[in-house]
Amino acid sequence: MNTDNSKQNMQFDQLIQGLTMDAKVRYLLVDFKDVLQQAIQKHGLNKGSTHYLAQTMAAGLLLSSQIKGDERLSLQLESTDPSCRIICDINADGGVRAKITPAKMSSARNAYTLDGFFVTIKHNQSQELYRGTTEIRQDTIAGALEHHLNQSSQLHCMVRIETQFDDQGQVIDAKGLLLEKYPESSENPSATPEEFAISYKDLATMTSETFLTGCSQQELCSFGMFPLESKDISWSCGCSEERITTMLSSLGPEELVGMIEELGEIEVVCEFCSTRYVRNKEDIDQLIEQISYI
Repeated sequence: MNTDNSKQNMQFDQLIQGLTMDAKVRYLLVDFKDVLQQAIQKHGLNKGSTHYLAQTMAAGLLLSSQIKGDERLSLQLESTDPSCRIICDINADGGVRAKITPAKMSSARNAYTLDGFFVTIKHNQSQELYRGTTEIRQDTIAGALEHHLNQSSQLHCMVRIETQFDDQGQVIDAKGLLLEKYPESSENPSATPEEFAISYKDLATMTSETFLTGCSQQELCSFGMFPLESKDISWSCGCSEERITTMLSSLGPEELVGMIEELGEIEVVCEFCSTRYVRNKEDIDQLIEQISYI
C-alpha cells in the first residue's frame, strides 16, 4: 500500500485504511465506481443484478485488505431467495473480477435481502489458507458481512455499502465502509462498546446521499476520517490465449478431435470478462501435434 495522508488525494477505485473517532476506530473504505461500471458493461446487468453484485464486490474488497504476495481472496455467494450466484475474486495487487448469474434480476425488493450463504476463501498459488462459510437469512450482504466479522473476530464492527446511479444507469458513486473498534486498552486510545454504538448510531439510518458525501469529504458521524494507506483497485481478469491453450491441451487429443468434428471450431468464453477465444480446425490440429510430440 502507498502512504497517503492527504484528504485531497482520494481517488476513485481505491481501498483506503485509516483512523477515525480520535484514533479509537480503524476504518476501511473502498471506492469502486469504475470496476463496478466495467462489470455492468461486461455482463449486461440490470438494476437488480447490479445491486447484488455491487454489495458482494464491496464485501470482498473490504475482506481483502490483509492479503499479500501471491494470495487471492474469493467470495462466493449462493442465494435461494432470490435465486442467484455471485463470484468475486481479488488479488493482492487490487485486481478484481466478478460475475453474477443471472444477469437480469428483479429490482422490486425493498431491502435487497437474501436467503443463502457466502463462502470466503483465501488461497495462494499452492494451497488454500482459509475457508469460512456465513449463512444469510433474509439479510443484506452488508448485514451478513457485519454479522460475520463480529462473530469471527469478536470485535465490534459496522458495515455500510451504498451505490448511486444516474438516469442512464451509469455509476455515479460506489462505496463500502467497515468500521472496527480497537480493543479496550490502557496503553492505546480505545472506546467502550457503548461509546462505539452511540457514536455511530446514525450510520445505518442516514440517507445514502449523506453517507456517500460524508465518505468523500472524510467526515462521518461528526468524526474526521484520516487515511493512512491506500491501494489502487482495477478490473483484472486472468484469462489469456496461453491459459486457454493450456486448458484445451488438458482435454487430450481424442476429446479435441471429437469436439472439432462436431462443432467445426471450439469457442471458449471467459465467464468474468466475456472475452471470446476461438480455435479452428487448423489450430486444433497444431495443438494435437504439440501434445503428441510432448
